[in-house]
Amino acid sequence: MSNANAINAALIIFCILINIVIIFFILINEFNKEKQTKIFTGVILINFVLLLSYLIGQFLYGNPNPAYNPVLTWSATIYQVSTQVLLLLQIKLTMVTIENKKEPSRLVKYSAYTAAAAVMINLLLSVTSPFTGLFFYYDESNHVVFREIFMLSNVTTSIWTVITFTILIAHRKILGRKELYSLLSYIILPTLGLFLFILSGGEIQFIIFSITLSILIYFAGTQIDLSARIKQKELELTRGRIAMMTSQIQPHFIYNTLAAIKSLINVNPKLAADTVTEFANYLRINIDSLSITEPVSFETELKHVEKYLSIEQKRFKDKLNITYDITVRNFNLPALSIQPIVENAVRHGITSKRETGGNISISVHKINNEIKITITDDGAGFDTTLPDTGEKQTSTGLKNVKTRLSAMVNGTLDIQSQPSHGTTVTITIPICE
Repeated sequence: MSNANAINAALIIFCILINIVIIFFILINEFNKEKQTKIFTGVILINFVLLLSYLIGQFLYGNPNPAYNPVLTWSATIYQVSTQVLLLLQIKLTMVTIENKKEPSRLVKYSAYTAAAAVMINLLLSVTSPFTGLFFYYDESNHVVFREIFMLSNVTTSIWTVITFTILIAHRKILGRKELYSLLSYIILPTLGLFLFILSGGEIQFIIFSITLSILIYFAGTQIDLSARIKQKELELTRGRIAMMTSQIQPHFIYNTLAAIKSLINVNPKLAADTVTEFANYLRINIDSLSITEPVSFETELKHVEKYLSIEQKRFKDKLNITYDITVRNFNLPALSIQPIVENAVRHGITSKRETGGNISISVHKINNEIKITITDDGAGFDTTLPDTGEKQTSTGLKNVKTRLSAMVNGTLDIQSQPSHGTTVTITIPICE
């Protein structure tokens, strides 16, 4: 092996190690299911294949053993194909990054399609090269011989470079600095690597190293952004827990409960004492929720709901009817996810029908790969198409539940309601198998 080949092999092994480290960190971060991360993971894997194919070529290149000819041909083809796939993935990564900020114009989309089409032409010709020798072939000494048509590869890459660079510069104002610079590095560094490759007389593969370096720069930029997003998420959850407590310990409920206890003292002192204990436990759980940063078991949440309803039934007696239909209990959810919804059902569903009372049903079922929690009341209801002019505490409480469901268990909250017919709130939590 020549000195140049030894240097190339060392660079490639170093790049492979960098790829392995990046893949490890992608697998353990909590945003590995996002679209951008999935595309970037594809970039890493394709680059890994590219590096391996070129490494094989470095060890066999120039060895006159005829058995190595097909191996070299296929490794060179895989290298060429991998390079074109990387360009396609970079176009996709660029467009997804822009789409997260703003809907791209038709001109931008057509430009991206043109860049992708140019690369696809080169990709298809590269795939057929082992059979047709269209782009290159290996002579009897297993040295590569490029045909004139191989220049087409440089033309299509140039088209891709100009279009992608133009798209990024045109959207520099909506992209963050880290996003812009990291995506530009994917264009600038390989171009610089090509220039250095030419200066070295075509011996040192600066292109290979520059591609991996651009991937590393993009990864570093996304990790900084990821760290900021995690901190923001933690801040939002902390604020959410505070808002959750303040929205739940509402003055009207405290006043009504104390009034109910006062009326029970002379009539039924034992029941009054039991109600004080339930009320104290209710307040304690609400206050303790401030320090809960992880989802709690459904059983824990259900017990808290039952404590709340027990207190309310002291007030409404047989006018508050509760039905349960629970077929699954072994799952977790954010603390105080169901209780505030049930409290809204009592507050707006039952108190609006003081003469006749009302019904509240709580059902929990597993449907396919999701947990469906449904809280239904037959109270006043409201028009969901109208602007939210409801009470601030109620609105804040439901918005907070929705935020925490999404952030902590990737859940959703849906509200369906009709005036005079009641309200149905559905919580959906995906099951992690």
